[in-house]
Amino acid sequence: MVRKGVLSPAESGVFIAKHATHVKIVEDGRETLSNEILSSIKANQLQMPDTGADEIHPSKDNPRAVDWVFVIDALNFCFWSKSKDDRWIVNGYSGYFALEAALNRAIKNGVDIENPEFYYNVTKEQLSDIMKGDNAVEMPLLDQRVSVLHEVGRILLDKYNGTFETCVKEAKKSALSLLEIVVNNFPCFRDEAFYKGKHVSFYKRAQILVADLWNFFNGTGWGEFVDIERITMFADYRVPQVLVYFGVMRYSDELMNMLTNVDQKKK
Repeated sequence: MVRKGVLSPAESGVFIAKHATHVKIVEDGRETLSNEILSSIKANQLQMPDTGADEIHPSKDNPRAVDWVFVIDALNFCFWSKSKDDRWIVNGYSGYFALEAALNRAIKNGVDIENPEFYYNVTKEQLSDIMKGDNAVEMPLLDQRVSVLHEVGRILLDKYNGTFETCVKEAKKSALSLLEIVVNNFPCFRDEAFYKGKHVSFYKRAQILVADLWNFFNGTGWGEFVDIERITMFADYRVPQVLVYFGVMRYSDELMNMLTNVDQKKK
């Protein structure tokens, strides 16, 4: 249990899967997908694609690399657009990589975006300029992102000496402890809900934050966690689509009709 009175993401997944009305897990489909993944691994066909985004990542030697990971994951939510023409694009990148590109550009231009003393007081106009895209499309949910920066900046300044490094140190190389610190102290990372009488959680961005630190530092230094396996898979946008495609999940007719109608209205 990460937060008192709240089911952990793993416990929440079990409870929701058991009681869900419109989404069902299909055991045969899970077996099929597992075999497909195993076969691809054995054939050396399952590889991470090259995103070409290395140039917009900071150096691991950057003295504020930990704070860079923190601020980018604080802002890492909802980049969807209604059409390709409405996409927010920075230096040719879209979605999450556009965010990385914008922050990388800001740092090169001398903007102290990794410093909570700066973003605690950032205005909407300043953030809009920092996130300026290649076209006239504004970064999605700009007002909400300003609020997030104000919230996390204040907390870091008030409780953690103005740096997320303090949180990582307090976690003492425990991924689960760091997750607890994040969701208990930074409300914007606290994605929870009441579902059929239970307080459930997902902690998508909070777990991504822990995993990003682990991945960015290759499991060493600031990214060394002795229990990284206790972090669960993140409920990302594309995951349900993949699971439905491979028959691991099945939607009710009512839900499928609703999703189909929404998709047709977009067209």
